[in-house]
Amino acid sequence: MNRTISIIIPTYNRTDTLGITINSLLEQTYPKHLYEIIIADNNSSDNTKELVETLAGSSEVRIKYFLENRQGAHFARNSAAQISDSEFLYFTDDDMIADKFMLENIIKVFDLDYNIAVAGGKVLPKWEFDPPDWLLKYFQDGTLSLINKPEKLIVTNQDFGIFSCHQIILQECIFRMRRV
Repeated sequence: MNRTISIIIPTYNRTDTLGITINSLLEQTYPKHLYEIIIADNNSSDNTKELVETLAGSSEVRIKYFLENRQGAHFARNSAAQISDSEFLYFTDDDMIADKFMLENIIKVFDLDYNIAVAGGKVLPKWEFDPPDWLLKYFQDGTLSLINKPEKLIVTNQDFGIFSCHQIILQECIFRMRRV
């Protein structure tokens, strides 16, 4: 298990949740020297840079701060991907709380078949209030980027709605696709 991973998090004025997200990623069971966290600051006016620098100063995991002046999460994600030297890119959001086994488990998918290029998984909400039944019934299909499918594993070559809030992809696939 020597696969390197860059965790890419675009953010904009979300230090209240970003710190929780980063800390959950620092607690991963995956070897600390095999992953890094890249924070792609999308022109925040809060103390995002200071938060990242503080966490980086005391972390076993390498944490990089990157400023993306062009507004939009897609600019932040794509630019951060370009500064990664890792074999895999894991994309998530600045309000995600990762299970401590997340990296260890998601990387295992690539051992199943050499043709696998991208993987994702469950995305469950942490509700701030009890949601109405209709929301639970109709919106856990990916519409709100919530994914709670009962299947343990689906391997397909079809379009399968993997969302950038919980997605890992071979870095070479992103840059190879850009050249096509």
